[in-house]
Amino acid sequence: MHLSKIFILFIFLLPSCSSTRKFTPVFSDDAVERPVLTDKIKFFLNDERKNQENQEQLFTGIRLSLNLKYKQSLQWVEAEDIPEKGLYIQMNIKEFDGTQKNMYWNGLVLIEILSVDKRNPEKVKESTQKFESSHKKFNFAGEETQFEVLEKSWGQVSDDILKYLDSVIFGEKAIKSNK
Repeated sequence: MHLSKIFILFIFLLPSCSSTRKFTPVFSDDAVERPVLTDKIKFFLNDERKNQENQEQLFTGIRLSLNLKYKQSLQWVEAEDIPEKGLYIQMNIKEFDGTQKNMYWNGLVLIEILSVDKRNPEKVKESTQKFESSHKKFNFAGEETQFEVLEKSWGQVSDDILKYLDSVIFGEKAIKSNK
Protein backbone atom coordinates (compact mmCIF):
# COMPACT_ATOMS: atom_id res chain seq x y z
CA MET A 1 0.00 0.00 0.00
CA HIS A 2 2.82 2.40 0.88
CA LEU A 3 4.47 1.79 -2.52
CA SER A 4 1.27 2.63 -4.40
CA LYS A 5 1.00 6.00 -2.61
CA ILE A 6 4.57 6.84 -3.67
CA PHE A 7 3.76 5.82 -7.25
CA ILE A 8 0.64 8.04 -7.31
CA LEU A 9 2.62 10.96 -5.89
CA PHE A 10 5.31 10.38 -8.52
CA ILE A 11 2.71 10.39 -11.32
CA PHE A 12 1.38 13.79 -10.18
CA LEU A 13 4.78 15.38 -9.66
CA LEU A 14 6.41 14.11 -12.86
CA PRO A 15 4.52 16.44 -15.24
CA SER A 16 5.51 19.48 -13.18
CA CYS A 17 9.22 19.18 -13.97
CA SER A 18 10.29 22.28 -15.82
CA SER A 19 12.73 22.96 -18.58
CA THR A 20 15.83 25.09 -18.19
CA ARG A 21 16.49 25.85 -21.86
CA LYS A 22 15.66 29.45 -22.72
CA PHE A 23 14.11 30.61 -25.96
CA THR A 24 15.95 33.26 -27.99
CA PRO A 25 13.60 35.19 -30.28
CA VAL A 26 14.66 35.64 -33.90
CA PHE A 27 12.70 36.79 -36.90
CA SER A 28 12.18 34.04 -39.47
CA ASP A 29 13.60 34.21 -42.97
CA ASP A 30 10.90 35.97 -44.95
CA ALA A 31 12.94 36.22 -48.20
CA VAL A 32 12.21 39.94 -48.48
CA GLU A 33 14.85 42.13 -50.04
CA ARG A 34 14.97 45.37 -48.03
CA PRO A 35 16.96 48.35 -49.31
CA VAL A 36 19.69 49.95 -47.21
CA LEU A 37 18.65 53.43 -46.14
CA THR A 38 21.02 56.37 -46.25
CA ASP A 39 19.64 57.82 -43.00
CA LYS A 40 19.90 55.42 -40.09
CA ILE A 41 16.84 54.51 -38.08
CA LYS A 42 17.24 55.12 -34.35
CA PHE A 43 16.03 51.93 -32.67
CA PHE A 44 15.60 51.47 -28.93
CA LEU A 45 14.84 48.16 -27.18
CA ASN A 46 13.10 48.67 -23.87
CA ASP A 47 12.49 45.86 -21.39
CA GLU A 48 9.34 46.62 -19.38
CA ARG A 49 8.88 43.10 -18.02
CA LYS A 50 8.46 42.67 -14.26
CA ASN A 51 11.06 39.91 -14.32
CA GLN A 52 13.87 40.98 -16.64
CA GLU A 53 15.52 37.57 -16.56
CA ASN A 54 17.63 36.71 -19.64
CA GLN A 55 17.43 40.28 -20.94
CA GLU A 56 20.75 40.10 -22.77
CA GLN A 57 19.76 36.89 -24.56
CA LEU A 58 16.39 38.42 -25.50
CA PHE A 59 17.94 41.67 -26.79
CA THR A 60 20.74 39.86 -28.65
CA GLY A 61 18.31 37.65 -30.56
CA ILE A 62 16.14 40.58 -31.59
CA ARG A 63 19.08 42.84 -32.49
CA LEU A 64 20.92 40.24 -34.57
CA SER A 65 17.88 39.17 -36.55
CA LEU A 66 16.72 42.76 -37.18
CA ASN A 67 20.26 43.69 -38.30
CA LEU A 68 20.07 40.85 -40.85
CA LYS A 69 16.68 42.08 -42.09
CA TYR A 70 17.49 45.78 -42.29
CA LYS A 71 21.19 45.48 -43.10
CA GLN A 72 23.02 48.68 -42.12
CA SER A 73 19.88 50.80 -41.70
CA LEU A 74 19.52 50.50 -37.90
CA GLN A 75 21.37 52.45 -35.24
CA TRP A 76 20.81 50.97 -31.80
CA VAL A 77 20.37 53.63 -29.14
CA GLU A 78 20.27 53.23 -25.37
CA ALA A 79 17.91 56.03 -24.42
CA GLU A 80 14.37 57.08 -25.10
CA ASP A 81 15.44 60.42 -26.60
CA ILE A 82 13.39 61.04 -29.71
CA PRO A 83 15.61 62.74 -32.31
CA GLU A 84 14.74 66.11 -33.86
CA LYS A 85 14.65 64.56 -37.33
CA GLY A 86 14.61 61.12 -38.91
CA LEU A 87 12.85 57.95 -37.82
CA TYR A 88 12.77 56.67 -34.24
CA ILE A 89 11.39 53.25 -33.27
CA GLN A 90 11.02 52.01 -29.72
CA MET A 91 10.18 48.37 -29.08
CA ASN A 92 8.75 47.93 -25.58
CA ILE A 93 8.85 44.33 -24.44
CA LYS A 94 6.02 44.15 -21.92
CA GLU A 95 5.72 40.37 -21.57
CA PHE A 96 7.95 37.57 -22.79
CA ASP A 97 7.56 34.68 -20.44
CA GLY A 98 6.51 31.11 -19.94
CA THR A 99 4.76 30.39 -16.67
CA GLN A 100 3.48 27.15 -15.24
CA LYS A 101 0.08 26.81 -13.59
CA ASN A 102 -2.01 23.70 -12.95
CA MET A 103 0.39 21.46 -14.92
CA TYR A 104 0.15 23.70 -18.00
CA TRP A 105 2.79 26.00 -19.42
CA ASN A 106 1.48 29.32 -20.68
CA GLY A 107 3.62 31.35 -23.07
CA LEU A 108 2.85 35.05 -23.41
CA VAL A 109 4.46 37.61 -25.71
CA LEU A 110 3.30 41.23 -25.58
CA ILE A 111 5.27 43.83 -27.51
CA GLU A 112 4.37 47.45 -28.12
CA ILE A 113 6.10 49.45 -30.83
CA LEU A 114 6.20 53.22 -30.86
CA SER A 115 7.34 54.97 -34.02
CA VAL A 116 7.98 58.67 -34.54
CA ASP A 117 8.70 59.60 -38.15
CA LYS A 118 10.17 63.08 -38.62
CA ARG A 119 11.76 62.42 -42.01
CA ASN A 120 9.34 64.96 -43.49
CA PRO A 121 9.21 67.88 -41.00
CA GLU A 122 5.93 69.11 -42.51
CA LYS A 123 4.20 65.76 -41.93
CA VAL A 124 5.33 64.16 -38.66
CA LYS A 125 3.81 60.69 -38.13
CA GLU A 126 3.53 59.01 -34.76
CA SER A 127 1.98 55.61 -34.10
CA THR A 128 1.83 52.87 -31.51
CA GLN A 129 1.01 49.25 -32.28
CA LYS A 130 0.61 46.30 -29.89
CA PHE A 131 1.40 42.68 -30.74
CA GLU A 132 0.19 39.97 -28.39
CA SER A 133 0.08 36.20 -28.51
CA SER A 134 -0.22 33.35 -26.07
CA HIS A 135 0.11 29.61 -26.28
CA LYS A 136 -0.78 26.96 -23.71
CA LYS A 137 0.35 23.34 -23.46
CA PHE A 138 0.19 20.55 -20.92
CA ASN A 139 3.58 19.89 -19.36
CA PHE A 140 4.70 16.36 -20.21
CA ALA A 141 7.79 14.97 -18.50
CA GLY A 142 10.91 15.15 -20.63
CA GLU A 143 9.59 17.82 -22.98
CA GLU A 144 10.87 21.37 -23.09
CA THR A 145 7.37 22.77 -22.78
CA GLN A 146 8.34 26.25 -21.54
CA PHE A 147 10.62 26.65 -24.57
CA GLU A 148 7.88 25.41 -26.91
CA VAL A 149 5.11 27.72 -25.65
CA LEU A 150 7.39 30.76 -25.93
CA GLU A 151 8.54 29.72 -29.40
CA LYS A 152 4.92 29.33 -30.59
CA SER A 153 3.85 32.62 -29.00
CA TRP A 154 6.77 34.46 -30.62
CA GLY A 155 6.10 32.80 -33.98
CA GLN A 156 2.52 34.07 -33.93
CA VAL A 157 3.59 37.74 -33.64
CA SER A 158 7.03 37.97 -35.25
CA ASP A 159 5.84 38.10 -38.88
CA ASP A 160 3.29 40.79 -38.01
CA ILE A 161 5.98 42.82 -36.26
CA LEU A 162 8.17 42.68 -39.38
CA LYS A 163 5.27 43.72 -41.63
CA TYR A 164 4.52 46.63 -39.32
CA LEU A 165 8.17 47.71 -39.20
CA ASP A 166 8.38 47.51 -43.00
CA SER A 167 5.31 49.73 -43.34
CA VAL A 168 6.74 52.29 -40.90
CA ILE A 169 10.24 52.26 -42.42
CA PHE A 170 9.45 52.01 -46.11
CA GLY A 171 5.87 53.30 -46.26
CA GLU A 172 4.30 52.81 -49.67
CA LYS A 173 7.58 51.76 -51.34
CA ALA A 174 7.46 48.31 -52.82
CA ILE A 175 9.52 45.62 -51.13
CA LYS A 176 10.47 42.63 -53.25
CA SER A 177 9.96 39.12 -51.99
CA ASN A 178 12.38 36.44 -53.17
CA LYS A 179 9.97 33.59 -52.44
